[in-house]
Amino acid sequence: MWRQVHSFTEWLLNKYLARYLSNVNLHQVHIGLTQGSVELENLKLREDALENFNLPFKIVDGTVGKLVLQVPVAGLSSGSLVLCLSDLNIRATPYQGTEYDPVKEEEQRLAALNLKLEALEQQIYQKLYAQSKSWLSSFASSYFTSMIENLKLVINDVHFCYMDSVSVASMPFSLGITIKHLATQPSPNKVGDCVLKEVQLEGLGVYWNFGEHIDGEETEKYYVLEPISAKVELTQNKSTEPLNSLQTPRFTASLTLQTVQLTLSSKQYHLAARILNIIDWQHRVKKNRKWHPGVPILGNAEVWWKFAISAVRDPISRRMERERPSFVSARAKLLVKYVNLYTTMLSKHEIKDLIKQDIKPLE
Repeated sequence: MWRQVHSFTEWLLNKYLARYLSNVNLHQVHIGLTQGSVELENLKLREDALENFNLPFKIVDGTVGKLVLQVPVAGLSSGSLVLCLSDLNIRATPYQGTEYDPVKEEEQRLAALNLKLEALEQQIYQKLYAQSKSWLSSFASSYFTSMIENLKLVINDVHFCYMDSVSVASMPFSLGITIKHLATQPSPNKVGDCVLKEVQLEGLGVYWNFGEHIDGEETEKYYVLEPISAKVELTQNKSTEPLNSLQTPRFTASLTLQTVQLTLSSKQYHLAARILNIIDWQHRVKKNRKWHPGVPILGNAEVWWKFAISAVRDPISRRMERERPSFVSARAKLLVKYVNLYTTMLSKHEIKDLIKQDIKPLE
């Protein structure tokens, strides 16, 4: 059983760590898992780690001081899976890109599409596993359940800092979030079919600095939300019987929160209103940068009018194109072909890789 746990955990780490971290030593991960513990230091966060979330900022620097994963050698039934992260620092700046790169845009579009397809595939495989009686499907299902129930997550010393000297040139600022300690662990107070999890939070604060204090590394931070602590107890009723009564929910949460102190100056309030408008403007710039002329408005009225016309006309043209009978017919044929190929891939595993090559262009 330990061999299956080791292989499955290694696959999960290789898949998700490489997606968000750039300098993961996979050989070190493999060696560590054979001993029941993986310890990685000075990891770099990928600059494109959050691109698929369509956020109005980009990562310029991100580090994880230490990552420790402990897997119980005898299996999850005998202990907890422990994941510890410490010294997580992320610095971000506003998104300013107006130049259109068709290759990069297509790569981002395909990456976002693949994430959606992976989520749909996982739902399909879960249904197949539920109907299957093989030991592999049973092991995967029970492993995931045990992993979530027995997971201990510990995060220490988190600092996210968004620095902006562009949006409001006359008033550079930094907005940051700090967390001293965050931990989730199974609660020992399990009752019947109910499973409890405890979440402890310490030192959650939000600061907002101006002018010469925007670096985020200075000792003095002007907190909008003073650091607070909280405790949450999550309860899941795992009864296999339907819960028909509103008095018996499937999930419940109990929150214990200390006094919350919020401070917002008039200057911060007015700046917040301006920033919200700027974020909306940045979203529109990112959406329409395909046609952006990249020249000043003064003296270039003609190209700017063409830009405005293209930005308005393009969604209308695409909608009209999709309503044409020829487009609908061609898309229906592609859909039927895709469904047939995907059905074949699910039923004939020995030619799965070959079929995937035919499916990729259709996606």
